[in-house]
Amino acid sequence: MLWARASVLLFALVTVGCQGGPPPAYPRPPFEDVKKLGLTLQQAPSSTFDFCATPSGPLHLGNATWLAFMAANEYAHLGYLAPVLNELGFYRPGGIDQSWTQCAFDLQWVRAFEKIHADDLKARHEAGPEAMKRYLEQFTDPAHPEVFGQCLRRWFIYEDYDGSAYPAAAFEGFLVQETDDSRYLQFFSGGEFTLSGDDFKEGSTQVFFARHRRKPVAIVSFRGTEPGKWSDVGVDAKMWHHSLEEEGWSAGWGRVHDGFFDAFNTVADGRLMAKIRGLHGSPVGIWITGHSLGGALATVTAARLLEEMEAGTPHPLRGVYTFGSPRVGDEAFRDRFTELARKHGVKVVRVRNGRDLVTNVPGLLMEYAHVGLLVHLTDEGLTVIEDPEAEPGHGLMGGSIGDHNMTGYDGEGQPVSGYYRRLLEALNERAGAGADDPLLRCETDETSPP
Repeated sequence: MLWARASVLLFALVTVGCQGGPPPAYPRPPFEDVKKLGLTLQQAPSSTFDFCATPSGPLHLGNATWLAFMAANEYAHLGYLAPVLNELGFYRPGGIDQSWTQCAFDLQWVRAFEKIHADDLKARHEAGPEAMKRYLEQFTDPAHPEVFGQCLRRWFIYEDYDGSAYPAAAFEGFLVQETDDSRYLQFFSGGEFTLSGDDFKEGSTQVFFARHRRKPVAIVSFRGTEPGKWSDVGVDAKMWHHSLEEEGWSAGWGRVHDGFFDAFNTVADGRLMAKIRGLHGSPVGIWITGHSLGGALATVTAARLLEEMEAGTPHPLRGVYTFGSPRVGDEAFRDRFTELARKHGVKVVRVRNGRDLVTNVPGLLMEYAHVGLLVHLTDEGLTVIEDPEAEPGHGLMGGSIGDHNMTGYDGEGQPVSGYYRRLLEALNERAGAGADDPLLRCETDETSPP
């Protein structure tokens, strides 16, 4: 099985790392294609991950702020994000989840390696898989001046690389498309190899799964829209309704946005859903989040889990918090989602900042509707709106794309209108109230000893 082979690889990587071994014989390049962290650890809500696993009310402000922190950083390259998640406690004891940065560096290195050796690789690729494998084997020798890094080398050896694709494409596919049950932290991307096998094209859907080592909490965070990526724009533009009953869902679910449903399916079965099923029988609860397109995908994921929970599958879904999410489905979808979320005790919260334009699409004329308790952020503070009919309007012409900002800071770190900063300010204003504040009340502290 894929996860079993991946476990062998990662065990070997950790073992080698513990034993020392020769340093890589190549300079560590900076990440070339990266987006750095939207928010640093110094900007986190707290120095420790003080998330409430069992909040008393429908909205927990501390949880909302932490999930906003996660959603803001889902835009970052995994090489930057993984160490932050590790520092917050999202890793399996034993070090297996602390190799992500090494693997990310190795991916960057092998991409540069392919440019340097482009002619040789092209000739071997044309000659066939065995020729490619034989050529690359020399770079697994620790004595070679261009030896592969530890993560890349162990992948090549233990994963039985077949030579059909270029090494960077195959390695990236392994990192973001195979499920490893032994990991508490994984990153998934919906993508595919090009027909020539020389590249791996990331899809619009990117998500991380992070289980905490001490708290009974697992977070699923979806990346939002990147306007410069046509795959994201294409997903957002596919606004036709998709019948869930035609997909085998139970009656009453209505219809959802075609692009959002298709994007979810690229990382669902065999990847994200496998990680979620791995929590069955444990005390760990799942919290799903995302900004923009990520919020829509979080909603579709929660709907899938609720559908299966109603049929008897013990998914431990606890909460869904979205930020700047567009509408996802029609009124029937909203009603069924709301009904099952209440029945199974799932907290559903959607946060809107100011006049965020994205929260008003697709339009009501196309029969789309929002789900969840509304939290509205403005300069004056935070307002909880339970009645959907009471949501302040802004219309397409009155909406603001500036209010869609996730972090609340501009490129130079100056405050602007944005989700995380306004939530953090609201949280800090209530810090003195503690457990007496209904927005901060937590039933129990379920943190286990280290």
